[in-house]
Parts: sequence; structure tokens; C-alpha cells
Amino acid sequence: MPEEQTLHQGVGFEKTDDLIIMNGMSIYSEEIEQTLGSHPGVHDAVVLSLKDGIYQDSLVCAVVLEKNSEATADDLFTFTRERFGASVLYRVVILDDIPRNERGKPVRTELNKTILTLLGRSAVLGGKGKAQPLDQRARDSIEAAGFSEMSVPEKGRLVPLRPIESTQWGGVDEEVTDHVHPENLVTAPDAAKLFSLDVAGIDIISTDISVPWYENGAIINEVNYAPLFGGGEISKRHIPIFLREFMAGDGRIPVNVFVGGERALRATFRLWRALLSKGIHAFLTNERQTFDSSGKPVHMPFISLYRRIRALTLSPKVDAIVMAVQTDEFLFSGLPLEYVDSITVCDARLASFREQDKPLSAERLDAMKHFLADWKKV
Repeated sequence: MPEEQTLHQGVGFEKTDDLIIMNGMSIYSEEIEQTLGSHPGVHDAVVLSLKDGIYQDSLVCAVVLEKNSEATADDLFTFTRERFGASVLYRVVILDDIPRNERGKPVRTELNKTILTLLGRSAVLGGKGKAQPLDQRARDSIEAAGFSEMSVPEKGRLVPLRPIESTQWGGVDEEVTDHVHPENLVTAPDAAKLFSLDVAGIDIISTDISVPWYENGAIINEVNYAPLFGGGEISKRHIPIFLREFMAGDGRIPVNVFVGGERALRATFRLWRALLSKGIHAFLTNERQTFDSSGKPVHMPFISLYRRIRALTLSPKVDAIVMAVQTDEFLFSGLPLEYVDSITVCDARLASFREQDKPLSAERLDAMKHFLADWKKV
């Protein structure tokens, strides 16, 4: 394969916001730039946000080296990874110059074009602004795939330059759903169950995913409790299937609201018992007390209907919620849920949330009435 002939993907860039949220981490682009700038071999660095069909919102750092620096793109990638983790930066690209305007700001449109050109003709490991010669590991991978350096693959055929795909070396998403051997599929839910996970990302390293793991020595490399789902086009297409199989209906649980004093509380208990008689695991709550589907109190360290409702919605034990709104707490906290199934006003005997047991004034009652009237119904 000639040195100038490489495999690439269509990509695009956009200006990076100062604050970057990546895999739950909040990082300012300046932090990455300053970190790379502290490397003795780096003269200048700018972070951009990469947009493509495979690595959504991946970050690329353009770097200019100090004169006579021996640093490589791999060295700088590793240097950054040690400080921010492997999943923050997608690639380091070494350039001869970073264009800046008279105020010292990077000229991003020009910089984007330069990086797009470089990624379109450089080998996967980046480089110093020109195509990289094939190293021995690339030659071995090409030969293992049945090609040579002088081969010209047919259009659309991808030739690996590394033995495995990785964050550092890059890779390409491929749809292999129909090729995975059933025995390999079984290992995924089994691994998730070992960690009591309903949703997990299971990484399997295999020389051929269509062959059962026990025949080719495939291994489970990672069980991820928070997998990136929907990050690529292939993954996105499977989201509707996942949601249909994972959740009953639309994934909502019924929530019924009764407003008032003792009458509202009695009505809440009546509906709760009716739901229990149907075998529904319903929970009942007001701002002070919560009961589970067996009638036992659920202890919480606060007096707050808002916080109790938020806590209940996170529990897999809860199939329905019946609540009694007996104070004006929501005027302070806001509504705990976007939608409810029903709201029944039993009486106007609401108490002040901040001044316990003190009846609400007519003005506060009217405010609560209008506030609850805007609560969306399913």
C-alpha cells in the first residue's frame, strides 16, 4: 500500500465551548490546552470539537511542537490521557503552525480546513503535518488481513492498520448484529446479571465474533455500567428496539394526586388500597410519611413531598404513586414531575409548608390552585 494511500472517514469540526462535558466529566478546553502546553516539547495547542458519524463530540487537539522536539502525536496523547483519562481526547494532531488573528485568537475556519485535509490523508496515528510511513505493526496488520503495502483495496474495503480498535488508534463502527454467534450473545446478559445491572455495555474481544467464545479464546474485556448508547449511527438505530423490549408501555408509572387536608388524605388511602388489591405495587406519600406496597413505612430523612416523589421515581420497586398535596411546598420547590395522570382537589384545607400547621391565606390558596392547574396530564 503506497504511503500516501490511507483509509479515512468523513469528519467535520465546530468551535468548542469553553466548558466541555464528556462522559460525565466537566472540563474546560483551556485545561487541556494548558496541560499540553506544559509539555516541554509543545509550543502551542488548540482544542476543537470533532463531529462525525462515529465519534460524536470527540475532541481533537491541534499542536505545534517546539523546535527540535522529538515528541510524537502518540506521546502527547498519552501525556494528556494520564491527566484526563482515556475517553476525553480523541486525537492529537501535530501541525507546523496554528493560524491566529491579530488578537491572538485561533482562526478556526482555516484551522479546520487544515485538520480536515490532514485527517483525510494521514495514517491513523496522526503525525507532523504529513502522511505517516507505515510502521511494522501496521505492516503486520495489513498482511494479516490478506493485503500487502502495494495492494489497492476495492472501494469501500477497510484495511486495518492495527491489530485491534482502541481510543488511541481509532476504529470504525460496523454492524455485526446478524453475525454474532448465539453463544457470544448469551455472555452479555450473563455478565450484566453478575453485577446486578439492567443496562450495561459488554465489550468482547474476539478474532471472529461469529465463532463461539470457547472455540477462539474470546474474552469479556469490560462491563460498563454507563455505556455510550446512541453515540454512533448504528447504535442509534437500535434505541427503539431497546426501549420496546426494556420497558413496558411508555416507561411511565401512573401518578395520581389528591389536594387538600384530611379529605385528600382519606381519598389517597382509598385509591392506594384499591391499587394494592389489583396486585399493583403502589406507594402512598405526603410530605411527612411514605408507605410501600406492603403497608410498611418508608423512612426518609426529610419533610418534603417534592423530595419524596423524586426518590420514589428512582426506585424499581414502585409501580404507581398516590400522593396527597397538603401544603404549598410546590410554590417553593416547583413540581416534582412533568406529568401526572390525575389531580383531584378535595378541599381547600392546605397548610403552610414553612410555617407548619398554619392554614394558607386566601392569596396562597389561589396561587396553588393556578399552579396545580398547569400541571400536565397524561
